Amino acid sequence: MKFIKETITSRNNQIVKWAASLSEKKCRNAEKAFIIEGEKLTFEALDSKLPVSHLFVCESKWEKNAERLK
Repeated sequence: MKFIKETITSRNNQIVKWAASLSEKKCRNAEKAFIIEGEKLTFEALDSKLPVSHLFVCESKWEKNAERLK
């Protein structure tokens, strides 16, 4: 899986708004998407080859896990 690193600088970012909308069940059902949080669940999802559309990572965690995320 190839990730494109993009810095989010605004809450008005369309992807951030889309991710926030997934807090509502009707949006999760409509989008057929959900959010997982935390390092453990993230790596379990990636290791199991689940399709991941977006991955939000703070800079320090990205640097810490860069090799594993490649």
